Order: sequence, then structure tokens, then C-alpha cells
Amino acid sequence: MSMDRPTVLRLVVAAALTFVSSLTVGNAPYLFFGYGLSAFGMLVTGLTLPPVQAVVVLLVASGAAMSLTAFTHSAFTLVVVGAVLVRTLQVYVLSRFRQRVGAVAASAVAIILGTAAAVLLGFAFYGGDALATTATWFDAIFILPAYLLARSMGERRPGAGFLGASALALAFALFLSAGPFLIPAATLAAAALLAGAGYMVLRGASKRSSAALLVLVLLAMPLTLSSNAAALSYNVRGAFYPLYPDSISSSQWTQTNSSSACMQGDVAGAGTVQNGVWSPQRLRVLNTCVTVSGVVEGLSSNSGPANDNDFGIDLRLDPQYGGLLTVANVVLEGGLMHAEVVPSQQGALAGVLSQLRPGDRITITGALVLDTDHGYGAEIHPVWAIAVLP
Repeated sequence: MSMDRPTVLRLVVAAALTFVSSLTVGNAPYLFFGYGLSAFGMLVTGLTLPPVQAVVVLLVASGAAMSLTAFTHSAFTLVVVGAVLVRTLQVYVLSRFRQRVGAVAASAVAIILGTAAAVLLGFAFYGGDALATTATWFDAIFILPAYLLARSMGERRPGAGFLGASALALAFALFLSAGPFLIPAATLAAAALLAGAGYMVLRGASKRSSAALLVLVLLAMPLTLSSNAAALSYNVRGAFYPLYPDSISSSQWTQTNSSSACMQGDVAGAGTVQNGVWSPQRLRVLNTCVTVSGVVEGLSSNSGPANDNDFGIDLRLDPQYGGLLTVANVVLEGGLMHAEVVPSQQGALAGVLSQLRPGDRITITGALVLDTDHGYGAEIHPVWAIAVLP
């Protein structure tokens, strides 16, 4: 049976969006963004396709994305399987009930269902360490742009396409402005323009005003996002980690800096408790070698969710390194940078570790990573050099 052009368009958009957005899934929710853009893809699919098509598109597209995520060691296999299953359940419920209760109400029900499922699965497999899964409800932030995009795809009036393109661009821009490194100007601009797009859809904007909004979005968002190029590059790498060549070749932990201050080779070691970074799928590498300085606020001789015997240091960074803190560092960790010395490095650093005390000012050198198990906080892990400053 042949399909008309609008139907084909909805299928293509839903499949492409689901695949790309699913790549942003990590081991736990982002702070304020749930499981990343995957909620946006699921919502658009459920709001634009009938149940059977929605389920097929979700299974195929997210399954492909999650396979790549698992292959590149970007998340645990259990997490990616659970993500596909939960999103499939959500998209079916959303597609089935949107005609009965309305698009927004059905979207809210799907988000609540997904949160409940994530929490139950998390606690079943990880116990108390899965408390972070309760932040899945932040998926709700994508209801508005998904509704705007879906509505524009279902309308034939002039200008609908401009509003849909604006909603799509703003969803990605909003996420990349604060997930997880904050770019304040971009966050404010995206939020304001998204609210404006919603108002225009509800008021029935003209083609001219819809086109003007899209132009404004295409001018304002790149400008504001580029106001902090370093944060933007970290956000893009963290979000689309499975697409990077070093992830695909399993070389993301290989040192890229030839400086003598940087440990060479595979900085994750064997990826075991005894030798290297335990279970490196927890972490996404942003920079294989950075040096920061700050004041020691806390010490722990046995840190980490698996009691992996890492030596933990909580550091209040000097102001010039504040840009390395994510939203989670600020909100969940009191503005501190966490650093971990793995057991295989503790022998070489035994002297300085035994003398460290809270209040010491030190420099630390190691790999800058995102902890996808804990809100996407940035940390130095592993650490291979520490110096106490006078």
C-alpha cells in the first residue's frame, strides 16, 4: 500500500530523530534533562504516528542507536536494553491515548510511566545506588517542543513548517546549552524563543511571523551557544559520544597529549578494580589530560559506587578552572570537582596521598570525564599526578 507524502515525511522525521536523540542516553538521567534528547524523539514519534508504526520506528531506530552505544562502551548493556524497552512502552501508550485525552495529557502520562519504569528497574538491579533514576521525570522538559513539532507536521497551513523547524532546533539548542555544561546566554535564549514559538502556535501565527521566528532562532542560537565554545564542545561530545571516531575504534581512553606530564597509552588501564578505571562504561572522556588547581575540601580512601578502592579527593577549583564544572557539580556536589586515584596509581602517589589534608592547595593532573552514573558531573578520573602547593 502506497503512502502519501505527509505520512512518509512523518516516518522519516520520527526515525531520524529517534536514532539521533537515542544516542544521548547514558547510565543515569542528566540533571534537568532526564535521559537526554531520547525523550524528545519518543514524544515526537508517539505524537505523529499511529501505534503500530510508532512502535516499529521506535524499536528499529532506538535499537540501532543503542546497539552503537553498547558497541562503543558508552553505557552499560543493561541500561541500553532497558532504554529501548521503556521507550517502546511509552511510545505505544502515548500513540494509543493521544486521541482520547489530548496530546499534552498523553505525553505527561508517558513521562510518568517512563519514570516509574526507570525507577523500578533501577532499584531492582542496583538498589539504593539507583536513586538517581528518579530524575527521569525531567524528560517532561521536551513535551513543549515535541508538541510544537508534531502539531506543525499535522497542519497544512502556511508557516507550519517554519514553526516546526524552530521547535526542532530549539529542543537541541536547549539541551546543548545546559546538558551538562551551562551556557547561560544560550539557555535563556532557547527558553524564551521556545515560549515564543508556543505562543505563536496557539495564536495561529502567519507565515511571515513564523518565518521570522525561524530566522531569529537560526541567528540567535548559534551566536549564544558559541559564547562558550569550550562548554559547547564538551556538551556535544558528551551527548553524541557514540558517534566519535575514537569511541567507535575503542580508543577514547588512549592518551592524545604527548606532554611528559600526561600518562601515555590507555589511561583507563585494564578497566578492573586492581588495575585501572573500574567499569569505564560509567564515564565519557572529554579530555585525556588536564591539570587543575584548587583547595582540598574532602578526602576518601575508598570511593566509588562499587567500593573499587579508588582514593577520592573533592576539590574546590581555583576560579580559572570554574568552566570545567557542570550543572551537576554545582547543584549536587556543592560546586566541587571530584577526583579519583585508582589503586594502580596509588603506589606511585602514596607519599603525597598520606600527607593530604583538607585545606591543602594542590594541582591535579588526569583525565577529564563525565560521570554518567551521577547526573553527568565532571571529574578527574584517573589521577596520575598530584602536587601540594605552598
